[in-house]
Amino acid sequence: MAVGQLSFRKKGNLSYTKVMVMDRKKEKDVLLEIEQRRFSAKFPFYVYRIPDHVNVPIHWHSEMEILYTEANGKVYINNMEYSVEPGDMLFINPGTLHHTHRSTDGEMYHVVFDLNLIKHGDIACSVNDVMDGLIHQNIQIMVNPKQKTEAYQKLLPLVRKLIKYAEHEVSFGMETCMVTSVLFGIFSVLFHENHFLNTDAQSFADVRYVTKMIEHIQHRFASPLTAADLAKLTNLSESYVYRLFREHVGSTPIHYIQSVRIREACRLLSEGKNVSETAGAVGIPNQSYFIKLFREHTGHTPLKWMKLNHKDQSS
Repeated sequence: MAVGQLSFRKKGNLSYTKVMVMDRKKEKDVLLEIEQRRFSAKFPFYVYRIPDHVNVPIHWHSEMEILYTEANGKVYINNMEYSVEPGDMLFINPGTLHHTHRSTDGEMYHVVFDLNLIKHGDIACSVNDVMDGLIHQNIQIMVNPKQKTEAYQKLLPLVRKLIKYAEHEVSFGMETCMVTSVLFGIFSVLFHENHFLNTDAQSFADVRYVTKMIEHIQHRFASPLTAADLAKLTNLSESYVYRLFREHVGSTPIHYIQSVRIREACRLLSEGKNVSETAGAVGIPNQSYFIKLFREHTGHTPLKWMKLNHKDQSS
């Protein structure tokens, strides 16, 4: 099988500044749900239905993902920007950093599944070689089959069959057979259309550094964290850490740390914590500085945000 070359050096225009105020808690809930990956222990497949106005924060996972959108917006995958419109689908490969930003109403469906479902047992064959290449991130599926192309027309009815399982745990028997058959159908199209590319080794090495740092931040955001700490974690220079964040996250390490803290702060405030408790819980004990950062990221003070959030929940 002929395989092309894919590099992730192209820069997008990512931003972690102001987003819709009412969606901060929803975004945190979405991220937690994705991190928990509500898979059956025996059948690793799930479809996340993301409702209007909710953007999925930057994250990654070891599973394959197919995103189908009914909204206009942008999807960022390893810092490459893809403008999407209703009906578009994107293939998000394992280990890639990705997040969404929608500009219109409309749901987005994220079909997430373990590629081992497509493997033919333990036998040696070309299909298994490709699945292993995808799992180990040596091979990538081309991200964006364009509408009106032959590949898209073949894939669309198959993807639509899968999104019917949105927020529905697949039961063993007829349903697992149906889902597996559809996944095999999708990959038969991808093989026929030769939709696979080799990855650039250095680019993906950099992505792995970034995912390691982001994971560390998400678990340690309440503790003092600096770019020097991230450099020590990855055995990289501090300047290289800044470069990786600029290229793959679109912000500085400090700004990203702040965005994680403010997202968590929104969740705590929505649960009834006061401003002082919240500031301390997210690692910003200086209340005045916390209020300043909160306003920069949300456009409102914490008290104003709580009033708006309460009004939104009671309406």
